[in-house]
Amino acid sequence: MIRIAALPGGHGACAYYRVHAPLAALVRAGVAEVWNPVLEEMPNGRSRCVVTAKQLEGFDVAVFQRQPEDPISRLMQLLHDQGTLVVFDIDDDVYTVPADSSAYGAYGRDWRKMGAYIDHNVEVKAGGDAPRVQKVNGVMDNAKKQAARGRANFSGILQNLRQADLVTVSTRRLRDVYSSHNDRVTVLRNQLEPRDWEHALANPIERFDNNVWIGWAGSRTHWGDLSLIAKPVIQVLQRNPHARLVIVGFPEAQKLFRSVAHQLIMYNWMSITEYRRVVAAFDVVLAPSVKLDFNDAKSDIRVLEAAACSRPVVASETTYGNTIRESGCGFVARTTQKWIKYLNRLVNDAPLREVMGEAGNKYVLDRRTYDLNVWQWMEAYS
Repeated sequence: MIRIAALPGGHGACAYYRVHAPLAALVRAGVAEVWNPVLEEMPNGRSRCVVTAKQLEGFDVAVFQRQPEDPISRLMQLLHDQGTLVVFDIDDDVYTVPADSSAYGAYGRDWRKMGAYIDHNVEVKAGGDAPRVQKVNGVMDNAKKQAARGRANFSGILQNLRQADLVTVSTRRLRDVYSSHNDRVTVLRNQLEPRDWEHALANPIERFDNNVWIGWAGSRTHWGDLSLIAKPVIQVLQRNPHARLVIVGFPEAQKLFRSVAHQLIMYNWMSITEYRRVVAAFDVVLAPSVKLDFNDAKSDIRVLEAAACSRPVVASETTYGNTIRESGCGFVARTTQKWIKYLNRLVNDAPLREVMGEAGNKYVLDRRTYDLNVWQWMEAYS
């Protein structure tokens, strides 16, 4: 029996999939005891893990997750000294975060690319009035400050993963990225916990129509991904008046689909419980992913969630292609015409949706649950 301290940097899906879910599987397997300390809520709405080396005396393993802070570095060193195995998990490629992603605010190093802080609508003309110049100077100052924080986070992430005894990542691409910083990098793929979806499947969000729901759920980091499929999705909606596009968690994305606004259903960001209920109500799931190095390093969790609900997927080759082929749960669309063809087909073929959805669900239950793959975490931590 090994004693493990779960010390992710915050709440949210990343901490859940990378730390809490696999450690819970170790507990169910009867091979580990896990301590989950209460996170401290911060004024900026975020949370952090505040523990001392003394509190961790007697633990065999301490699992951190993408924290860049100096106090974490010092804590890791103290744990080394007292013989605790230090694991550092990271599931993003901090080298290649695209500038149009909100994640660039965390790791971006070029203030000129800080889109969240530079107001591109403000123009400065020679001899412009003072207030306008002051406004531009203000947003530039904010962008420079944020870039300085991004550089600190970037350096801190690399520093902390260098001194870990073990670095765990979700994809082989990430292993290649970080192996130059640590010679013990292990791939532990994201899996799924079917128990999480039982309530949603039994109680999907109530629908007030008989239309076919084409669904996408995610955060504001995916503007580029949705832009990739805007034109084909619009064409499919125009051809199929009985279809609806449902977007969860990113209401600003409706700007991409103004021409079919009457066929849009929008949900704001919501609790994970409600999120699952909406996904369970989809008929077809969209999984677009722009071909970028950053996306090549991402995991296939979007497809696994759709498969948990027995829903077929139309996906990009980047990020999701291999999983679609392994599972038979949908189509891989490499061109605009393929997106149109496959979506049209699924919108109008309910039996095909059922067959592909069942194939995806079988794939998850037979191959991609935490309980089935818990031995990988045990082997890594051992």
